[in-house]
Amino acid sequence: MKQNILKILLTISLAIIVTSLYASFATSSPIKNNIKSGSASVNNQFYRPDLVDLIKQVNESALFYYLSGLMNFAPRYTGTDNCNKAAEYIADEFQKMNLDVCVDKWRHLQYKSQNIIATHKGTNCSSSAIFVISAHYDTVEYAPGANDDGSGIAIMLTLANILSKYAFNNTIKFIAFSGEEEGMYGSQDYARKAYEKDENIIAAINMDTLGRAETEKGGKIVQLLCPDRNLWLSTFFENISKTYNEYIDLQVLSLPNHPCDHDAFTQYGYDAVMLFQYDALKYWHSKNDTIDHINFTYVNKSCRLILTVLALLAEKPIDLQVRIETPREGSFYLYGLRISKLPKLCFTRSRYGRTYILGSGLVRINVTSSEEIDRVIYCIDDLSQLTYMVDFYPTKAYQWRIRGYDIPLIGTHKIGVYVYTISGKVAYDEMDVTIFTLNQYYWRSFFCLIYPVNSKITDQT
Repeated sequence: MKQNILKILLTISLAIIVTSLYASFATSSPIKNNIKSGSASVNNQFYRPDLVDLIKQVNESALFYYLSGLMNFAPRYTGTDNCNKAAEYIADEFQKMNLDVCVDKWRHLQYKSQNIIATHKGTNCSSSAIFVISAHYDTVEYAPGANDDGSGIAIMLTLANILSKYAFNNTIKFIAFSGEEEGMYGSQDYARKAYEKDENIIAAINMDTLGRAETEKGGKIVQLLCPDRNLWLSTFFENISKTYNEYIDLQVLSLPNHPCDHDAFTQYGYDAVMLFQYDALKYWHSKNDTIDHINFTYVNKSCRLILTVLALLAEKPIDLQVRIETPREGSFYLYGLRISKLPKLCFTRSRYGRTYILGSGLVRINVTSSEEIDRVIYCIDDLSQLTYMVDFYPTKAYQWRIRGYDIPLIGTHKIGVYVYTISGKVAYDEMDVTIFTLNQYYWRSFFCLIYPVNSKITDQT
């Protein structure tokens, strides 16, 4: 009898202990932060009922309205009357939304045109953060361009129409580029001007060719082209697509980068990605790229995904940010002194914004943080490789001298800066430079060859 009582008490005690442990685990574990909505797992970190209401405002009729309006001006080869009329149409639609609209003219070689910029100003006066959403409205000479990139323009105008009715902490800029088909000239011009004006662009999201889904699988996937430094953006897109899968039904497939209008932002040190349809490019750059070949269900899904991402990014406070202020992109430096700004004609698609340094240079950074900085780490190329150098500094070491130590710095290298707060938050910035800097040993050897030591003087000493 006593043994039975002891067994019962032991069983009850174990049950209490197990229940307590489970409750403690459930409280601290991220698993509890997931709730079920239909068949999709929704993460509370991103899930907000008001965003569901926002998503439901996207509809195919609005997308059709904007795309059909643009298709009145086809084809839209850069510099032609049709291209100029399309620019006027886009500007007029932005103005109907009470956005601040700017027609920004550009010229490159024999091409001249304009970018249309609509600004939705953020409400936080202390924030300089800008988020860019873009697409291009020009086409090749013979294509109507319903998909490439009328689909992107239709999505952008739909996003602007919805988001213009709401207030956000940070500024959103909706930009329609021209000159993309000729060499991304419009986006290059804008990114260069934005950098020269020190615009604080946190992220640029470009949309190009999002109008077709040839297969059932293709109708459920969107490709996201992402440079390595911008993986946080691809992760953010993936999280949003999973969290709101019931309302978006679109999986994000992150792929290596490919040059397009977002690439100019990356070259000038901004974070940028591009969204692109999954299926093969049927009718691409052809006379059959017409509105009757557009899959508006797929366009609707893409629009919903981008809307949700943009709304969350524009509302989120910028707790920590680091920006490399010196050296400047697109410049030539001699021993830390900026000799000149390089002209646009010096740049090819992979070189615009490139900086050239002869001799040791100086890196200066700007840090914005809502809490105390713990340390700053500067590196050349990669922290994990330790090929050249890594320097650790205590709080507020906001400048650093580039110089060779064990081996000279010759060729193209990446300057990286990590900033850590006392709570463990991390911010990162980088820039590519072409540099020629010898270390002290090489300089001594070089000067000894030019000025050999006099033996008589050596004897006297």
